[in-house]
Amino acid sequence: MEQKSTLRQDVFAVDDRDDARLESFLWHQARVLWSRWRLIVSVTVVATILSVIGLLMIPNEYQASAKVLAPEGGGGNPLTALLGRNVSSAASALIGGIQGDYPRYLTILTSRTLREQMVDRFDLVDVYETSENEHPREDALSELGARTSFPVDLDYEYLSISVLDRSPERAADMANYMVELLNTRNAQLSSQSASSFRTYVEQRYRQAMTRIDSLLDASQAFQQQYGIYDVDAQTQAFFTQMGSVSGDLARREVEFAAMEQQFGEDNPRVRAYAQAIASAQRRFDAELSGSSQLLPVPQEQMPTVVRQYLALERDLTIERATIEAIAPMLETARMQEEQQSEALQVVDPAVAPAKKAWPRRSVLLIVIVLSTILVASVLVLLADAWTRHAPYLRERLHATPHA
Repeated sequence: MEQKSTLRQDVFAVDDRDDARLESFLWHQARVLWSRWRLIVSVTVVATILSVIGLLMIPNEYQASAKVLAPEGGGGNPLTALLGRNVSSAASALIGGIQGDYPRYLTILTSRTLREQMVDRFDLVDVYETSENEHPREDALSELGARTSFPVDLDYEYLSISVLDRSPERAADMANYMVELLNTRNAQLSSQSASSFRTYVEQRYRQAMTRIDSLLDASQAFQQQYGIYDVDAQTQAFFTQMGSVSGDLARREVEFAAMEQQFGEDNPRVRAYAQAIASAQRRFDAELSGSSQLLPVPQEQMPTVVRQYLALERDLTIERATIEAIAPMLETARMQEEQQSEALQVVDPAVAPAKKAWPRRSVLLIVIVLSTILVASVLVLLADAWTRHAPYLRERLHATPHA
């Protein structure tokens, strides 16, 4: 127990010595900084003055923004107008609804074609002072890309077109011109999309019509060959007629048997009745062999004929349903192609801003002052450490190593 108590006291003693060394080190650093406060203040003042001069030389930048909304019907994709209310909101976003149009607009706004039009319209090679560069036009395009932004507000579903420029009037003009270019290019692309969609629907409609014409020709040839126009109706009428003939034949056979038993087979009336029965039997057999006007097809051929008839009717039904579905789609596609593309709704056109957006000189100045104080303090502490430890380091460097 005494040994454990002694060990614990030694550990606490070591901790106390470490805390004392740390406290002594921190007090020494504080004294060094206090002794050199004039130097730190002087460096900070000089850096502040130079920073103020440098910040005043930075030109002001102004940001102008235009706020736009997509058309209510979704002006980008003819499928949206075609499908209308039958599409869920998620599917509408995928094929081009209110939410789905914004990626289309961002693609147009960031396209090289639009940026080149901006460079030419506002002579940005001279404005951005890139005429002396190796690639003046490319550098102007890159600078324009860095000075424009297009945030989309997902809560209220609007698009902002923002431009940063040294001239507030030019910043507003550039933002409004980008809206104009966006509307023009979007109308062109919408027209192309509607035309392509109309061409596809029209081609599909013509294919269905050609197919129906071919099926009608085949149906006409089938009717001329077999004399069948409606299998269900003709079959029912044929079976009704055959039932009547079969019943009449059965009745005559029963009567003949009775007469033959009563008068004998040599009786003239019995022979006449036998001839009538034979005639009715031949008529019945003829009807079954395909001579009937109701169903002029031999019974052994009926499965094949019915199969052909049903195949023709199936194909005609399918193509008629296709025509019924495509016809309104074709009409809508034609109207979509003819009508002018709906423009974006400009909620707020860009106006020349009264306040600068950059630089924030007060914030930059505070950061520079604090950074200067920190750097100057670190340099003072490093200089003190070098002064205190330099003799020891030189002694170690010049000491002769022992063998």
